Amino acid sequence: MPVKAMVRHLDDHALVMAQGQENTARQDLSFVEKASFAAQLDASGHDRQTIADALTIDLPMVSRMLKVGNAFDLPFLRKIGSAPSIGRDRWLTLAKLVQNPETKSRAEEATTVKTFSDLTSDERFESIFKAANNKPTPKAPAPAATEARTLRNQDGKALAKCGAHRVGSP
Repeated sequence: MPVKAMVRHLDDHALVMAQGQENTARQDLSFVEKASFAAQLDASGHDRQTIADALTIDLPMVSRMLKVGNAFDLPFLRKIGSAPSIGRDRWLTLAKLVQNPETKSRAEEATTVKTFSDLTSDERFESIFKAANNKPTPKAPAPAATEARTLRNQDGKALAKCGAHRVGSP
């Protein structure tokens, strides 16, 4: 099928600008899709002003996007997908949570559940967010054993023996 095309030689800056404009014009990208693109540009060595220009956003928003885009690796984000209903604040909260290695591990484990891929993108985010927030409850320490004691009356006569078992045991 013949198509019309315009071929131009672009420097790196012009190429990034063209990519950003094409993506923005093509569809309304979700926050995480823009954040992922920003992180990829950042990893490629583009400065923040170029990233801001490509995404037509301001520099503070670039910083927020990079916090999210750099908090997760690309395969992890691809497992979740675009998550179109999940806003910036929830992504920033999750990015902050996964700074803790244990929390990050729980979030990554959530993607291995058998039914994970059957969920919508928003539901996949929610399951990961829930796993990251679900702090394991610490086990209560075992009650200390008590020593056997003999209770005596005022005359010194033994009334009863107590103890010699764990508190709370029969």
